[in-house]
Amino acid sequence: MKFPAMANMSANRVSPVIRPTTPRITTMQVLQIGDVHYDHAVEETIGDFQDKAFPAVVRKVVSLNPIRCVLRKVASESKHQKFDGILLCGDLASRGDPKEYLRCVEALRDALNLRNYETKRLHAVPGNHDIDRAMAGGSDVDSLSNKFSPFSQAWEQIGIPILTVDTPRSTNISKARTKLQLTSINSAVGCGEKRFLPSGIRDELDGLLKSYSQTHGGLAGAFDLVGESLDTPAFRQEDVQQICDSIHSLDSKVLPIVLSHHNLLPQALLRTEMYTELINSGFVRSRLLKLNRPIIYCHGHIHSNPVELIEQSGIDNALIVCIAAPELRKGFNILRIYFSSKHYPLGCEVKQFEIDQRDGGMVEIIRRVPFQITATKPIRTIAHDLLPEILSQLSDRETRFSELLRSLKLDSGAIATSLQEAHWLGLIEVTNPGDEVTTWNFRRLPR
Repeated sequence: MKFPAMANMSANRVSPVIRPTTPRITTMQVLQIGDVHYDHAVEETIGDFQDKAFPAVVRKVVSLNPIRCVLRKVASESKHQKFDGILLCGDLASRGDPKEYLRCVEALRDALNLRNYETKRLHAVPGNHDIDRAMAGGSDVDSLSNKFSPFSQAWEQIGIPILTVDTPRSTNISKARTKLQLTSINSAVGCGEKRFLPSGIRDELDGLLKSYSQTHGGLAGAFDLVGESLDTPAFRQEDVQQICDSIHSLDSKVLPIVLSHHNLLPQALLRTEMYTELINSGFVRSRLLKLNRPIIYCHGHIHSNPVELIEQSGIDNALIVCIAAPELRKGFNILRIYFSSKHYPLGCEVKQFEIDQRDGGMVEIIRRVPFQITATKPIRTIAHDLLPEILSQLSDRETRFSELLRSLKLDSGAIATSLQEAHWLGLIEVTNPGDEVTTWNFRRLPR
């Protein structure tokens, strides 16, 4: 945001003496990357290829690769301002192939310049495709971690050991006295495990299969009928308890951001596969809502990018913002978190970048989500000390910034800061919102 030190004054008026100040609104930016499915993505091309026999080698050189277009845009955005955090939502591979996963990790390392970041700013979680299914299906609890080992080793191999597997990983990020807590948690614990029929039915069916095999010959894959590999998204109970305890202990000025692969809400698009949703998501939603504070929950998995709010009746300040990242070949998200002059989180702007299939360019959509922090904290605690005085000068009549500056004769930076806080807190309505606060027209809203 840009705030001019002074508003332009008419030549025939006496200008008030205004001391320039630096705006006190602080922002932090977090990059959110969704499912990659690397080997499929690097082969994909943009075009309407109706001729299935068209030479693949020609198609590759005459058409765009969408994931390369998207990564160029990510690199361009990172040049403007280094991200305060980078979140990788899982499913880097397509079918649990460790070699593909390593290729993806190396590509992301180079494209996102991950070596230039402290590891505390980088978080990654496994998805249901980031599992070595040959290592799944053990009988003890410790075996649940084995299937992720090749993927953890890929991150260790490039010197960035950030994949969250066995226990939630939390790191604290600060900037100009504002703070985020980034926490990643593994939601793919149950994925790849085996589901078996009850023993009585299994024994009976096993006998029937053996009898059939003796009479008619071998049955390839017969035991697939009595045991099947599932994708069962779930959090460990102890992991849920750990993140809830951690968030509960945070100061109210710290904004918690939780990263996982699976979503807390059922997806809108009809899906008929077994166990597509997080099986204990209702329990997790309930626990997070009872913490009575704003929480951002970032995920992938559904290959689209809705921004959804979870609120609970009877709790004034319970708000979970669920932000989905699309497949990387379709785009990515940048989260910009706004903090007040007194370092409280005010809200989040989700800038969604979507690829334009016509030319490989990117379309930007901004979604603005204010937090409900005023329900538990008085305005004078959250916002600039001048805000009550500024609000007292406003009515339901539309006012220009220049009019307010002239009537109050206060520092323009402080006025701009206070107005931006008032806008996030739902105290004023801005009829022409934009980056330049000095161009705003606004009116006070009834409370």
